[in-house]
Amino acid sequence: MNIRYLVFTLLLAFQFASATETNTNDSGLAIHGYDPVAYFEEGKAIAGDAQYDLLHNGVTYQFKSSANREAFLANPERFVPKYGGYCSYGVRLGKKFDVDPTAWAVVDDELYLQLNHGTQAVWRNDLMKNIEIAERLWPEIQPIPAAQLEETNE
Repeated sequence: MNIRYLVFTLLLAFQFASATETNTNDSGLAIHGYDPVAYFEEGKAIAGDAQYDLLHNGVTYQFKSSANREAFLANPERFVPKYGGYCSYGVRLGKKFDVDPTAWAVVDDELYLQLNHGTQAVWRNDLMKNIEIAERLWPEIQPIPAAQLEETNE
């Protein structure tokens, strides 16, 4: 086998794996188009605007303003949600659930999203233990597609 072909194939596989690690909607938007910077800077969930979008690691983020887009560009890892933008409580259960962008929390300068407000209430009941368990499980489930995780319990 040609070594260049092998390297090229491995690079493509790595790029595909990276893209599947982030929760996006059908349009390829992270956080359903909500502004990740607003959670930190304004303390609320604010929908972004398509005129202020940005492609980061193969995923499109939207922002409410050019200032928020610039803040993200300066330090994207600060604003990217934990667990690829999947539901934090779902990760704690070994699953990858979609999220409601209005069900969220910033804990220790990290953005955690939840499936819905009911799940958020359950997650908050034992917040630090749930984060600890999710942190332990995420490396195991991160490379596995969400649909495949669902199949394992059927």
